[in-house]
Amino acid sequence: MESDSTKAPREKQIRWAAIIVTFFFIGLAIDYFFLHILFKEKMREQQKQEQQQQTEPSSRLNDAEKAKQAAKNPPKGTPLTQFQNIIEKCLGDKDLAKSTSTDVLIKELESKNPVKETQFQLENTHIRLSDGTTRRLHLIQSDSSNKKNAKELRYFKLDEEGLPVSIPLENKDRINPKPEFIAELKKQGTQIFHQVKENKLLKDGTILALNTVNDRVFEFQHFGKGNTLSCRELDCRCQ
Repeated sequence: MESDSTKAPREKQIRWAAIIVTFFFIGLAIDYFFLHILFKEKMREQQKQEQQQQTEPSSRLNDAEKAKQAAKNPPKGTPLTQFQNIIEKCLGDKDLAKSTSTDVLIKELESKNPVKETQFQLENTHIRLSDGTTRRLHLIQSDSSNKKNAKELRYFKLDEEGLPVSIPLENKDRINPKPEFIAELKKQGTQIFHQVKENKLLKDGTILALNTVNDRVFEFQHFGKGNTLSCRELDCRCQ
């Protein structure tokens, strides 16, 4: 049997051995934490930064490309801006391009380029009678008369379905009617619609075809030298 004197050093050795083993495993745990867990976190963070560096230039490139496309295709602007741009392009006149409507444009155009001759095309007038019924007066170029530049008046009422029914007129009132006769027909009721179409020869030899509705220029065509300007209100084309 071991004596007490030999037992004490051995227990001390065992305790030291246990302490050493404990610190060894603690060291392994610390090594695993720093070399594995923290290293993986660091790698993930680095990968995320690299992805951001890769996408940010691409994003900046996309923004630059969008700006370049916007410069190539600028906003079309308001209808008035488009109208004025086409007027300047087609007529080559900056003063006319300042016009804010077709009425202003035609007035300025005829002021700069006076009308030499006007050719009548048609005149439509709708009137409403006191009983609520409607009458229509159509004054057109006659194709049934031997007279040069003769006008023909056609007079209509509307049936229950709203379809025009001809009202006969005497020949003297139908072909080249007097302005006084037309005025008497219009006085029967209230005018609710008025349209005039005519062609105008301008001083420089160009032709202006006008369609006026209720005393406003609804649409026109200007047959210029080398191009044609066509407008319906502010919607224009230059060909």
